[in-house]
Amino acid sequence: ANPLAPMGGDILKEIPRIWTLGEIWMHYVRLWIFPLDLSADYSPGVIPVSFGWGAANTVGAALALLVLGISVVAWRRRAMSPGDDSARAAAFGVVWFMIAISPISNTLFLSGVLLAERTLYLPSVGLAAATGWLVVRLARERPRGAWVALAIVVVAASARTMTRNPTWKDNPTMLARLIGEYPQSGRSQWILGDALIIQGRVSEGLQSYRAAIDLLGTHYQLMAEIAARLMQNGQYGPAETLARFAAEDSPEFPRAWAQLALIRAEHGDAEGTERYARAALALTEADATRQHLLAWALAAQGRLDEAEAVRTRALELGQAVLWQQYLYEAYRYRSAGDTAAALAAVDTAWTRVATPLGRAALDSVRVADFGLDSLLRSP
Repeated sequence: ANPLAPMGGDILKEIPRIWTLGEIWMHYVRLWIFPLDLSADYSPGVIPVSFGWGAANTVGAALALLVLGISVVAWRRRAMSPGDDSARAAAFGVVWFMIAISPISNTLFLSGVLLAERTLYLPSVGLAAATGWLVVRLARERPRGAWVALAIVVVAASARTMTRNPTWKDNPTMLARLIGEYPQSGRSQWILGDALIIQGRVSEGLQSYRAAIDLLGTHYQLMAEIAARLMQNGQYGPAETLARFAAEDSPEFPRAWAQLALIRAEHGDAEGTERYARAALALTEADATRQHLLAWALAAQGRLDEAEAVRTRALELGQAVLWQQYLYEAYRYRSAGDTAAALAAVDTAWTRVATPLGRAALDSVRVADFGLDSLLRSP
């Protein structure tokens, strides 16, 4: 397996991870004992990547060693049996936690997240076992104090659950809460950038995206997601820059190649579309959109036999509502000598084009390849 590093944590491949894990381990203890501050995201900006020993990671590492040491001593006590408060119950809780947390702890291998509350559900069974043993042990020596303490814990935890649950009403509520409480989070800046781009505040949106990249690094998912948002809002220049970087940095993934194919197609660049569509299809052949784009790109270059074979495969996978799809038909009709059908296909393509960039590219094709007067007029 070759899992991705946590977003914003690529440097963990090169530096001692214990510096960062020590602080994360302290958060495990904090979330178990006093979960007052909660976040939907614990990426860098909320939990930093550490480059040396400091107070937080030193305390976290010391706590981990202390708990492990105590659990070893506890495991040597008598075996567990019904009605017995053997300390092995607490040691069992520690062992359970260690096993359940290991896939996402970044200790044995990088897992893709630094810390996520949702990953603590199964490990928390071990914490519940250890907590239960503590309560029972205390109850045998000080019954009143134990039950009062348990009641306080249950009430406090229930109250925290009730105050936190509204955060998860829906995605907009959760994201707004995250931005409001942790604007320094890389994911907060990413989300804010999306919102600003949607509102048409492109300059501010790009500033937030830059802040997100500064915090989270050039993670493949981040670059591809931002590129997709920019494409949706017609910002093809910066989208192409990010998609090209993502594709060249992680060529084993198809999404950025697919984005580049669509961007070049929107520019009317047949050769570029072919190059990137083939790169994407080499990784995931069952991609109807890229197959349709490739068919158009080949037809636009006069390679109709190749285009027809690709088009057949594209139709097997499904239709794609793209203006290039209808322009492919126009080239095919023109090659067959059916000028009227070719011009009708060009007109249909014109009704499907959705962006100013696409309209400019198609308008150029109408003039250069089909001899039609330009439909675009200067203001």
